[in-house]
Amino acid sequence: MRSSLLVIISALSSGACYQYFPVNETDPLPDEGAEIRVRLDSPQALDLGTMTINDVSTIQGHVRTSQSDSLSLFSSQLRTFYGFRQHTSGAVFDFDRSQFMQVEERRMVPWKTGVAVGVTTVGLAILMSEATYSNLDRRSEKRHLESEYRYRRGSVT
Repeated sequence: MRSSLLVIISALSSGACYQYFPVNETDPLPDEGAEIRVRLDSPQALDLGTMTINDVSTIQGHVRTSQSDSLSLFSSQLRTFYGFRQHTSGAVFDFDRSQFMQVEERRMVPWKTGVAVGVTTVGLAILMSEATYSNLDRRSEKRHLESEYRYRRGSVT
């Protein structure tokens, strides 16, 4: 019971706080280090070391540099038009803003963060109270066994 509750608590609190939000075309592109997802205007072939990935439609990663009309991206994952995913381990790609259909920035969602913190706190409180009650049960059981042992030996006090 305890281990399954701990797994559920950690799963809820680990990723529930973030979400991708679209960046308006009139807004500046996200700053360096921001985690983004770029949907390309049309599928493209991108070189990835010794191989070429065809029909790439979405790229996830962190902004390396950002200007008003271009973006350099440390990519972590490519996704093709057909749904194939390729992990890229930090390959760098440069794009003009005209190549984007949509840019989304990953940001924290306050209400989800509050829920995750609340669930984590309640879960930890349950675990701590369960541990405390199980220790009390063991102590009282030990006292009961000791008194029963003394009673059977004839040394009741």
